[in-house]
Amino acid sequence: MARRVDPHQGELFADQPEVVVATVDPVPVQPSGLGGSVDQLALLLNEVHDGRYGLLDATGRAVEVDGDQRCRHTEAEATLDCLLRQRYLKESDQVECRHGVIARPVTLRLTPAGERLRRRWSHLRVVR
Repeated sequence: MARRVDPHQGELFADQPEVVVATVDPVPVQPSGLGGSVDQLALLLNEVHDGRYGLLDATGRAVEVDGDQRCRHTEAEATLDCLLRQRYLKESDQVECRHGVIARPVTLRLTPAGERLRRRWSHLRVVR
């Protein structure tokens, strides 16, 4: 019985095929502009450690807690949400804060990984 060879099929133990080089240049990626600086993140982590930020229980929105147990929406909500998704922050014991005229529970604290990140980043200084 004669062996038939298909010219379009590579052999099982043949040499490696030639590497094809891409002829199209990669598209340059524009930065999103949402990044912060080391100082801002270290300050934010320190403030979370001190209990200055929390999440409204009903809505999940990030709030900044004042000294007189009042809270208001914060501009650092995207950063806090990112830290929550990366498990550097977690919900903690609830504290009643006034959001407008309504008292609502507010929770947020650092995880052990977030505490390590806070300690590491607090030692960094930006050289300008």
